[in-house]
This record gives sequence, structure tokens and C-alpha cells, in this order.
Amino acid sequence: MRTFEYRDEKSNKFWNIELQGNSFTVSYGKAGSRGQTKTKEFADGARAQKEHDKLIREKTGKGYVETTPGLPPSKGMLGALEEAVFAHPDDLSSHMALADYLSEQPDPALRDRGEFIRVQLALEDPGQAGNRAALQRREKELLDAHARDWLG
Repeated sequence: MRTFEYRDEKSNKFWNIELQGNSFTVSYGKAGSRGQTKTKEFADGARAQKEHDKLIREKTGKGYVETTPGLPPSKGMLGALEEAVFAHPDDLSSHMALADYLSEQPDPALRDRGEFIRVQLALEDPGQAGNRAALQRREKELLDAHARDWLG
């Protein structure tokens, strides 16, 4: 499945597409929601592939950025997520979106950075009071391992 996101001042949407033989399934909606799902069937796999590729070109042409896990990190997407955090430091959803993106990257150092953000968010959550000691230990482990790279 290929995944995409669109973010601007007014929107935070996702769009996913999965090609399977002679059909594909698209899911879309507001980020954080279940969204909607639609499946479209074609006469053959070649036609399904052609329409699949066409839809991806249309979405990226409208500003959607691919976030499919396992792809090398997109400087554009990473930069946009970091800018959102810097612009709105109190917006926890921006921090979580950055953590999610980093956690899906193939580079272990990026995944650790995503986990570090998640741990820090959990430490701020009053509902995690019972896990505080374990969270603090993990925060220290990650910081000890990456402080030089993260902080310079």
C-alpha cells in the first residue's frame, strides 16, 4: 500500500491506495480519522495499474506527499513536519505526526528519534503516571545513544 498526506493551514488529510490484481482500494479522509474506503475493479491488471498510477500523479500534483513506510525519508515531508512543530510548539498533533513519520523510516537513528518524541509526549501525559520510571529510563537510553547527533 502506498500512503500520502496533504497538510496546509486548513487541511490535514491522508490518501492511501493499494493495488491488487485487477482492482485497487483507495482510503482517504481527515488525518486521525478512519476516513472512507472505495474499491474499483477493472477488466484486467494492466488497466488497474494504469489508473492507479494516474491517481498517484494527480494526488502528488495537488500537493500530496508520499509517506509510504520503507521509502527513504523525504526532505520535503520531514521539513514540513519539523516546520509545523516549530510554528506550533504546543500542538501535540504536530509532534505526534513528526514522531509517526520518523518511526516509519528505514534508518534506525530516525526511528529512535521518533521513539524519543513519543516517550517525551508520554511523559507529559498524566495517564502515563504509572509508567513514568520506565519512560524516563528509555528517554535517557535514547538520549545517551544519540545526544551528540541530535544536539551537536
